[in-house]
Amino acid sequence: FSEVSGGGAGNLAGGKGGLVNWTGGNNAGNLGVQTGGRMNWGGGSVLGSLSVLGGAAMNWSGGNNLGPITVASNGVLNITGGGVKFLRNVLTNAGTVTWSGGDISEYGPGRVENLAGGLWDIQNDLHIYNNSDDAAYFRNAGTLRKSGGSGTATITFQLFNSGTVAVQQGLLNFDFGGTIEGTFNAAAGTTVRFFGGSFDYAIPPVLNGPGTYQFTSGNLALINNVIPNLQMIGGTVSLGVNFQGGTITNLAAPALSGNYTVSGTLNCSGGVAGSLTVANGGLVNWTGGNVSSNFLVLGGGTVNWSGGTVLSNLSVLGGATLNWSGGSLGVYGGPANSSLFVASNGVMNLSGSDLKWLIGGLTNAGTVTWSGSGYINVYNPGRVENLPGAVWEIQNDQRIVNNSASASYFHNSGTLLKSGGTGTTSVEIPLTNSGLVSVQLGLLNFFSGGTIEGTFNAAGGTIVRFSGGSFDYAIPPVLNGPGTY
Repeated sequence: FSEVSGGGAGNLAGGKGGLVNWTGGNNAGNLGVQTGGRMNWGGGSVLGSLSVLGGAAMNWSGGNNLGPITVASNGVLNITGGGVKFLRNVLTNAGTVTWSGGDISEYGPGRVENLAGGLWDIQNDLHIYNNSDDAAYFRNAGTLRKSGGSGTATITFQLFNSGTVAVQQGLLNFDFGGTIEGTFNAAAGTTVRFFGGSFDYAIPPVLNGPGTYQFTSGNLALINNVIPNLQMIGGTVSLGVNFQGGTITNLAAPALSGNYTVSGTLNCSGGVAGSLTVANGGLVNWTGGNVSSNFLVLGGGTVNWSGGTVLSNLSVLGGATLNWSGGSLGVYGGPANSSLFVASNGVMNLSGSDLKWLIGGLTNAGTVTWSGSGYINVYNPGRVENLPGAVWEIQNDQRIVNNSASASYFHNSGTLLKSGGTGTTSVEIPLTNSGLVSVQLGLLNFFSGGTIEGTFNAAGGTIVRFSGGSFDYAIPPVLNGPGTY
């Protein structure tokens, strides 16, 4: 039996049957616990190496290591007590580490090597902190297990896993990225969460068990396909060049980073930091986030847009369909370079109750159908160009609202048609008309002046009203039909 409270200047070894209680001071040499020996480490610093041999046990309740710690096969290290344990060098485990108490705080170059055959058993809801060194990591080639604690244990080291991660209770949270290979087992009612940093792999991990696996924040690189059983709730996903054969065929992702083509179905809630092409047969359900570069919908492709912002160019080519029920073209106060183009034989349907923000140029050479109860909110430089041969069909009694500047306008050289809604539709940006305006139902009100040339047709019982702003013309308009002007 040895009681050490002031450290030592040389090497110290706990032999078979020996017990060392170490409570303070520095040990300048190497410290070893031999087979059959025990050590209770409650304070002080190891300046040299610390070794726990097979058949030996060390109980670590306080103190910090400046030198490396090695736990041999059949050796035991119990990390206990409420005090913080300072890890300032590598901890290599080939035996069993049981962590039941106290956070572990890393200061460079602290890191963990859990070797093949080694067990690191978490019996708490505590935290391994990374306080100084981005190179800190937890490399697991053995077994990393959470067997106790119904709450959350968090590892803020990079995880390099090629072994087994098993969660038997609570939630195990990895929030500093790493390489996620090997096998994960999550028991019923438990969760493995990848929460922050950048995660990748060369060999896809196997996610087993009835528990939940979540990617919620940070970055995730997918190589060939999605990871089965992994819920991608938040964060940003990037895809390998051979992902699903080179185009997206079935992916639900929060946000994407990179330039991609969709030939199947993409459900995207966080936008795309890059460009996106929707091929023939492709379907994108876009509910939020920004698309920062070109967004191209080819013939036969479909986009359901219910939220999010176009920061660049959105083009709907002939034979393609865009269903716009919510979201914004452009950013208020942002760059004036967002645009939406509907090509000849392209279709855009404006529907639903949410308002649509038009803060960029909308050019239509195909067919736009505006239904639903949501109005269109125009901010400078928002504007509409309805080209020759194009149709803008109104099937509601709503408003195009001018919220900022007189530079906004509706330029119609095609057909502007009100075919639905028995009440009033108001166009509250200046109208420049050289095409056809046709009212088949209700009242169409132009509220902000403009140039009224071209042809107007008003069916029986309908009204075309010019009610605000300054109107002019060079060529007098032709006002046809039994309706009222």
